[in-house]
Amino acid sequence: MSIESDFRALLAGNAGVTALVSTRIAQDAVPEGSTYPLVVFAVRHDRTLGLDNTLLADQAAIAVQCWAETGVIAASVADAVIAAVATAPAAAG
Repeated sequence: MSIESDFRALLAGNAGVTALVSTRIAQDAVPEGSTYPLVVFAVRHDRTLGLDNTLLADQAAIAVQCWAETGVIAASVADAVIAAVATAPAAAG
């Protein structure tokens, strides 16, 4: 699995997030005309390569945007996403 699929699965498996956005969780972009509220996220990878171009490490940063009809609802979605992330096990490797 990738960090992208793991993160999406974390949000999709969280009752607080899905109660607000259902399955409207997308990576990078959402289709035109999408229903609100929704979550869209992007992942940036910073890879460290060895002299022989071997992958030594891959540090990922995830940026999340929560969209809704009002700021209050978007803030509620953001709170649910933060709560979901707080339940995730820390992983390094």
